[in-house]
Amino acid sequence: MTNPLRINLKNRLTLEDLDAYAKGQIESVELCSDGAFKEWIETNHHFLLNRVNEGWPVYGATTGFGSSSASRMALSETESLQQNLFRYHGCGVGPNFEERELAAILLVRLNCLAQGASGVSYEVLERLQFMLSERIFPIIPQRGSVGASGDLTPLSYIAAALAGEREVLWKGKILSAKDLWNEVNLKPYRFKTREALSIMNGTSVMTAVAGLAWIRLQKLYELTAMASAAMVELWQGPCAPFLPELHRVKPHQGQGEAAAEVLSYLFEPRDRLQHRDPRSAETLIHGAVQDPYSIRCVPQVLGAFKDALNCTRLWIETEMNSVNDNPVFLHEDNVILNGGHFLGQHMTMAC
Repeated sequence: MTNPLRINLKNRLTLEDLDAYAKGQIESVELCSDGAFKEWIETNHHFLLNRVNEGWPVYGATTGFGSSSASRMALSETESLQQNLFRYHGCGVGPNFEERELAAILLVRLNCLAQGASGVSYEVLERLQFMLSERIFPIIPQRGSVGASGDLTPLSYIAAALAGEREVLWKGKILSAKDLWNEVNLKPYRFKTREALSIMNGTSVMTAVAGLAWIRLQKLYELTAMASAAMVELWQGPCAPFLPELHRVKPHQGQGEAAAEVLSYLFEPRDRLQHRDPRSAETLIHGAVQDPYSIRCVPQVLGAFKDALNCTRLWIETEMNSVNDNPVFLHEDNVILNGGHFLGQHMTMAC
């Protein structure tokens, strides 16, 4: 059994972590046992509660949503407000996400909420951690969100599952969320203040799907580099197109990395620094003093791909480890800031 994946403020979730959990190679997820982590989450949650109880208008807790944000809600209406929110967003259509995608989505959402600026209680994190460790995944249709206001529709299926509504996947079977909580002897979760909105208002679906796609593209890049090296060997080509001296004068990072990777697969590359002697009979037979584009331009073609992978990795991992909610609750600064972190522009560009 592999070591559990630990969620806290210090460890940064990587794309490799995401892929390993989605495949089932990481069997359990744990919240950090450090008391400071729990204290941070609870302090953030109570900061929100105090503001609400003091009469501050807090978007999604004591106000309406979207263009109705000028509407004010009584404190007695907050629970029904959250229930109504996930219920009327339950309009996803099309095929459901596969299990590995569902796993990645739930993991990313927990990690985002665990950054401690969304105002959720520690109990929400514990319930999500339980689902991840037991591999209980809300069934989520693939279509129904454009990312302009985050993944509101697909993420509503996580909120609904916590509340005992809609369906989940568990041990290879689809069952109602209500039956699931009965099976594991837990009650459906009752959302406090704006917790349903905190779960729904984010980019975790597009981020998780992009992350899994990135892993596949990285593997495709590696296989293409190996195949390119095999082509050079079969052609008995020189190693000049892959030497660092050549790429020093056109220093694209990805191009240099791609050239170095292909070079590492070649047999005795330094012994093949130059091309065939242009005066030799072998060269006269081949009729060329340099190899075809398909060999010479491998570093340039793969290099652009590698640069794109490097750039998009940074974007996706940053999004995975970010607060993509609105508003954000910065208790250490004693402020609530409204912004647009739910917008999935970086994920759109990455894809």
